Amino acid sequence: MYTAPIAIAIGVISTLEGINVLDNQGQRTTSTTGSVLILLLFAFGVALSQVVMTHRYSGLAHGNAPARAIKRFVPWLVTLTLVFSIMILGYLAFIVPGIYLALRLFWAEEFALVHDAGPIEALKQSWRLTQDSAGTVFGFQFRAGLASYAVIFVVLAAAAGISTGVGLTGLNVDLPVVATSFVIWMFFIAYSGIHAPEIVYLYAMRAERSISLVQSTKTLDLA
Repeated sequence: MYTAPIAIAIGVISTLEGINVLDNQGQRTTSTTGSVLILLLFAFGVALSQVVMTHRYSGLAHGNAPARAIKRFVPWLVTLTLVFSIMILGYLAFIVPGIYLALRLFWAEEFALVHDAGPIEALKQSWRLTQDSAGTVFGFQFRAGLASYAVIFVVLAAAAGISTGVGLTGLNVDLPVVATSFVIWMFFIAYSGIHAPEIVYLYAMRAERSISLVQSTKTLDLA
């Protein structure tokens, strides 16, 4: 329910942009301000969904989820931008380096959003955590990716069904607002459902690393 108001806001802005933004020849155009606002709201919805899932499935990120998302939104967005930039450079270098970098840096945004790490430190923490684990992470992400495509298909099919159903009933509602808001909200819900097992996997991997480190330290102490 946290993301429902964000989805409605995006739906309203999208509809207003489509109706009111015309160029000098009366053709529809796109407002830069509106587009940026929609993108920022969408990104914030993703960040908020991630905070909520982390709190629910890891016991971390206690407190007000929207406040946490607002507080860490800029560092999270900068971290995400850095990760994508590094990935793109890797993909330009014959694809494989990009895949490898994506696996090693996949968790950086979580460290920036929940653990108050700066963008560079978040990249370092993700890199350290996935040391010698890229193959395992790849297997997990492959399965998660297949699940993502299935969920996206279901969401789009449901959105199409809702739009068609509302249109056939003749209800006096603004269909673009309803349809857009529904699709965006379903995306946030789908993202949360996909991200939940990723959160569990991430913190299980961190716990396993911590246990291994402690055991290694005890061995050294005994020696």
